[in-house]
Amino acid sequence: MPPTVRPAAPWRRGYWFLIAATTLSVALADWLFYGHPVGWTAGLFTAFVLALLTLRGGAFLRNWRGMLVLLAAGGLVAALVEEPTPLSVLLATLAASMLAVLNRNAWPGGTRLWALRLVEGIGIALVRVVTDNRIALRWIRRRPMSGAGPARLVTVWALPVVLGAVFVALFRAANPIIARLVGDALEWLGDLLSHVLALVDLPRNVFWACVAAVVYALLRVRQSRRHAAVSLAAAAEQWDGWSAGEETADAARVTAYSLAPRAVSAEGIVVRCLLVFNALFAVQTALDAAYLFGGAALPDGMTFAQYAHRGAYPLVATALLAAAFVLAAFRPGGAAERSSLARRLVYAWVAQNVFLTVTAAWRLDLYVGVYSLTRLRVAAGVWMLLVATGLVWIGCRIVFRRGNAWLLNANVLTTLAVLYACCFVNFDRVIADYNVAHCREAGGEGVPIDADYLYSLGPDALPALRRVTPTLADGKRRRAAEAYCVALTSQLRDELKDWRGWTLRRWRTWSAVEPISGASAGG
Repeated sequence: MPPTVRPAAPWRRGYWFLIAATTLSVALADWLFYGHPVGWTAGLFTAFVLALLTLRGGAFLRNWRGMLVLLAAGGLVAALVEEPTPLSVLLATLAASMLAVLNRNAWPGGTRLWALRLVEGIGIALVRVVTDNRIALRWIRRRPMSGAGPARLVTVWALPVVLGAVFVALFRAANPIIARLVGDALEWLGDLLSHVLALVDLPRNVFWACVAAVVYALLRVRQSRRHAAVSLAAAAEQWDGWSAGEETADAARVTAYSLAPRAVSAEGIVVRCLLVFNALFAVQTALDAAYLFGGAALPDGMTFAQYAHRGAYPLVATALLAAAFVLAAFRPGGAAERSSLARRLVYAWVAQNVFLTVTAAWRLDLYVGVYSLTRLRVAAGVWMLLVATGLVWIGCRIVFRRGNAWLLNANVLTTLAVLYACCFVNFDRVIADYNVAHCREAGGEGVPIDADYLYSLGPDALPALRRVTPTLADGKRRRAAEAYCVALTSQLRDELKDWRGWTLRRWRTWSAVEPISGASAGG
């Protein structure tokens, strides 16, 4: 039985705590973000939300898994202070959602249970943002007249206020002094109302509503209902039932299936497929080894750049198709997995697929060396790394006879780890520095520098753009690069003028270009 999660103190589970915390979050978000550049304040606001989640329940502090998620969230706060990127914001939101679920629920388990629990918890909490308003109204109406509740205050003061207003109107008609005082008061109230209406800003109100809905939903996640937990467990058992040895009934059915003639035929088809696939992949592997590693001459009229460009992405697609075939043919406990010949053939094929993914990355590197680096090509390199790792996990699943749940968890954790590491890499700066270092103007073997693309990378490319601008021989390109430098310098200066727009990455960039610009961040 999973350990029960102890509830938080009553005042932290109350409706008024939710309202106060949500209101403070909206006020803080408006002060930090609306109409201001987003900088280190993204990390500050994330830390504030994490503090609210801890104050709300803090159940994740009582087990090591929850502490690990909180530690990862703290690292993402540091990444947001360094520079808020869409990836770091996305992962920080995921970490906060996981902590919100752990506040009222035990650790769900594998990836599937986590996904279902997040959809269930956060989805229902977002619905409660609307339904809780009706609940609050019913609560006010049902409050007893005794005590000092809102219902009593409204009820006991409604009649006196209305009658008092009637008497004031009568006195105003009878007494000119009171009429003047009331007129002045009404004029003041009119001015106040006009100022309040002037503050109504639809985009700003939408921003407030979005922040309120997200924060309220995170704090409002409740303990999973029993029937939902049962359905989640049933879904997990249905998936994990494919794992060898986990379900006796499934194992019996697999055994019976393997003894049938059609199972033997299916195993034979898998073996024949693997023989053909290994032979075809061996040809491709040999060609890649000869051209990429052996220094063999390419056919006439073909350059290494063309060879690299034509092969990088199709080989990744080939590896993905191979992975799909292996998963379909080698079900845990199936006839193909129990065949020693089929297992040896699939090991060889998976190894060849890993090699092809590596050669695809090698081709991409050759192409980048000629045609420069871009964001899409960096993303392709990361994707190739994940594909190669996924193929290795498939081989491990077959070797150690693990289930599909284990394979899914391994791939998800690997993906999260890689994306987490990417949050701390300044890819725009890396791309700009690489392109400038390998461009033709710098004596490299690449193409002439593309100043337009460097400008599209933003202020992170400013140091590299400044270095390459004096080397441009073409007057038009040089003038364009100088204009880009001025524009990016102005953009960076404007971001740093507002303390909210400060980030560690922008400060480092400004430190690199300030001696050249001869200006200060405040200037």
